[in-house]
Amino acid sequence: MKLSNALALGTTSFLAAVGVVTFLQTQVAAQSNDCPATPRIGYRCYQERDISARSGYPGSNTGTKSYTPPEGYRLMDYRETVHSRFGEGGNLNIDFVRGGAVTQIRRVVSDANRALSDRRSRAESYAQWSIRVGGETETIENALRENNSRLAILESSYSNVDRVNMSVTVSGRCTRVVLGTCVDNQGGKYEGTVRFLLEYVGTSGAISAANDAVLRRIDAALQRFEQEAQAIRQQQQQPQQPPQQSNSACVTVDSRNGWQHFNLPGSFTRVASISGGWSVDTRNYSPVGSSGHNGRDAEALAPYNQYKFDQKFPFGALLMGSGQGVLWIENPVAFNGSFNAVDMRINDADNALGDNGGSLQVCFGN
Repeated sequence: MKLSNALALGTTSFLAAVGVVTFLQTQVAAQSNDCPATPRIGYRCYQERDISARSGYPGSNTGTKSYTPPEGYRLMDYRETVHSRFGEGGNLNIDFVRGGAVTQIRRVVSDANRALSDRRSRAESYAQWSIRVGGETETIENALRENNSRLAILESSYSNVDRVNMSVTVSGRCTRVVLGTCVDNQGGKYEGTVRFLLEYVGTSGAISAANDAVLRRIDAALQRFEQEAQAIRQQQQQPQQPPQQSNSACVTVDSRNGWQHFNLPGSFTRVASISGGWSVDTRNYSPVGSSGHNGRDAEALAPYNQYKFDQKFPFGALLMGSGQGVLWIENPVAFNGSFNAVDMRINDADNALGDNGGSLQVCFGN
């Protein structure tokens, strides 16, 4: 939601309608009243704060309270529920206090997106040497999508609000006057709850660290691409020699690492066998083979699908990079052409590899 001019200039107050629930924005459905510290991007939750005010005769009393969203969350909307109100006044006033957190997040995301786009262009330039860059460009695209989803949340929230100040003022109502003097004052009262609807974006520090980790992995891959390109250039300048053939070759793909590059001792045309086992969460799910987690495990993991490296394939699937993108190597398979190097990994996001365990041995043949 675009912010009003008054809000963009600093703080402003919105007066809740008497006796009804207040909606400041298109209704936002919160998923839970539990707001964990580091959920997935876009996770919605709510927190509630009670506020009350009382008064007698003479005088009045202002109930005040401040609310600050948890770290990494942005305010999407708020709703007031009145439990009890009588006397004069009793209207809820809301002041939005602007801070600099969102400005910092936007700057970090903008800088990261420029760096990621530059790495993507550099990686794609190596495709002319028939170097498989699909895995790395996929990693970059995932990071860009994640960053842009953060920006979209900021656009649809009260993005410059870092604190909310609430106040309610009530005064007593005179019910009997004798000789011009109030001798019976009913008093005043307000009791209500304000529900704050939140959506997780992340902190500037966490966002910067996540993007820096991706850039370090991509920079390491770019160095490897350049070495491969140099070797191809040298080979093109020399008389072509028939490639040395080997009957078979095997590699071990570790579940705790992202893309892993393997140079093979010869040219091969098929994946001959796959053995071993691995898991995307060793504490909760038993090891599986190259087909990945399925059945009840897949259903239990469904709420975390955003942590897949590739959404098209199951958690724990064996992935292989190719000139046409990422392939799922579910079983031994033959290819149309030959290859002398491969890139392989487990289907789990780079930032979710810490709880993985196990490995697969993949053997190649002709």
